[in-house]
Amino acid sequence: MPISTLGSYLPTITQFSNHWTLVNVELGALAPLLLQGAYPLATFQVDRAALETAIIAVETADNVRTNAVTDKDLKKFAIRVRHEQFKAMVTGAMPGSIYVKSVPTIPNIKASEGNYLKPFDDIASLWAQINTAPPAGFTAPLLLPGGYTKALFDTELAALRAAFTAANIAIQNASIARDRRDILLAPIRQRLQQYRKIVPGRLPATSPLLQSIPRYSPLPGSTPDPVTLNGNWDAATSFGKFNITESTSKVFAKYQYRYTAGGSYVAGNSAILGDEIKINTLTFATKIGLSISGNKIAVKCFIITVDGNEAGSNTVVITRP
Repeated sequence: MPISTLGSYLPTITQFSNHWTLVNVELGALAPLLLQGAYPLATFQVDRAALETAIIAVETADNVRTNAVTDKDLKKFAIRVRHEQFKAMVTGAMPGSIYVKSVPTIPNIKASEGNYLKPFDDIASLWAQINTAPPAGFTAPLLLPGGYTKALFDTELAALRAAFTAANIAIQNASIARDRRDILLAPIRQRLQQYRKIVPGRLPATSPLLQSIPRYSPLPGSTPDPVTLNGNWDAATSFGKFNITESTSKVFAKYQYRYTAGGSYVAGNSAILGDEIKINTLTFATKIGLSISGNKIAVKCFIITVDGNEAGSNTVVITRP
């Protein structure tokens, strides 16, 4: 399997490792094959293990990031209800008081962290003033529906602030994990190139191993044609829905959907949205990355062949209204 995607690195390295093992057997223990810098098979295998660990770390960090961002978004949406309830109580129960004009405007759901939290901090401050110095005709403390107190609001606001922090940390950690993974790719690829060049110089022309040296890049013309992707937000089901044209590849293995949060698809930051999808499955639906109003995901559908080659579709951006 030549390298055509990040997912093909480990299987390709394993092929090279297995071939290298056979070459060393043929050469004998006293003259094993070494690459530039006296680089042996054992070190190659250690490097493969390090890359595998780094790939898993990215997958783990991406899952943590997705969960943290989703939790933050849900808390952002939930606290907006409290703003509306608080505004209704102040304007309805305290008409003409100095507090009515002090109720802050609800922030845009897409506002930055500081701009989003400030109106709710203002509500907490105003709520405390009302409880301490209620206007004439109003008996403190101010309660929202269900006996919801200022203490409960403070707890909810603190949880939202913590969720912002957790999401920021998770996003940063995912980026660091990806950088740590990516820095390992070029040296590995360089070793594969060195291996293909040196093996013919070490083995006799009659060795059958010369006919099975693994490839590190696809053969010309082996990349499949991409499919066309369409998608939209389905309000009836609250899912992002996609459909594709069917692949004509004769060596089809699967479709794989990948996405990036936001309005632009960035390959290095993408994560798998749906995998192992069969050739006759031309529709796909998801809620991932679309938990609340204003969320966007940029999606591509990849056709992957049995030998690991792939082609990505056009990008479709879905926004939850």
